[in-house]
Amino acid sequence: MRRFNAKGPRTGLGRLEFDVGYGLATHKGLGLLTTYGGFSIAGPSRHGYRLGGSLAVGESVDLSLEGEREEQPGGAAREVIVHGHLRW
Repeated sequence: MRRFNAKGPRTGLGRLEFDVGYGLATHKGLGLLTTYGGFSIAGPSRHGYRLGGSLAVGESVDLSLEGEREEQPGGAAREVIVHGHLRW
């Protein structure tokens, strides 16, 4: 069976992603600390994984930190991502 997209036959495979995480209430229930990890596969020679965590304090502060590594032909790409949101 052949699959087609708008430009003709597709030769690549799809992408599979798997994530798992867990949230914990912080001191006195003022926030939520969530940790997570994930793995992705995109074809026979491309895969990656990520680890991270986020902290939500009430409805006003969100902080997150994530590390990611993606391996592909020709090398590996690494990222560290920091996000912060402050609402007032």
